Amino acid sequence: MKRIKPWWLVILILILIFGYYKFTTLHMHYNSNKISMVSMVTLPSPPKLKEITDPIDIQKIISEINGLSLKHHIFNGEKGWQMQLMFNGNVVVIMNNSIKVNRFWYSADKDLFTLFKGYYDDFDYIEHPYELSR
Repeated sequence: MKRIKPWWLVILILILIFGYYKFTTLHMHYNSNKISMVSMVTLPSPPKLKEITDPIDIQKIISEINGLSLKHHIFNGEKGWQMQLMFNGNVVVIMNNSIKVNRFWYSADKDLFTLFKGYYDDFDYIEHPYELSR
């Protein structure tokens, strides 16, 4: 039987490390110039909605989303949500320090709900009731 050369083992280990990093982290890249409105829906009940239309405010939200370094985690039974961000057919669900993007849950190293709720509270837009059947 042939012996495996040590440099092949090093290459295999590097491929495994890169693969693990590539498939367990997420960096989002949304273009705020192509987004005309971000709907922010927040709980607790009853849900309330603000429709963000100012390009500067949209840039703040999208820059914050794009700047997140997220790690994939297995769904651990979270139920519900605290905030939803909807734009250009995308729905981003936020719960504490977890975020759901494209049906997968990721975790951040900070409290995402507090971060985006701060934006929601600071933005000067009319607050509407939100119907969950929307």
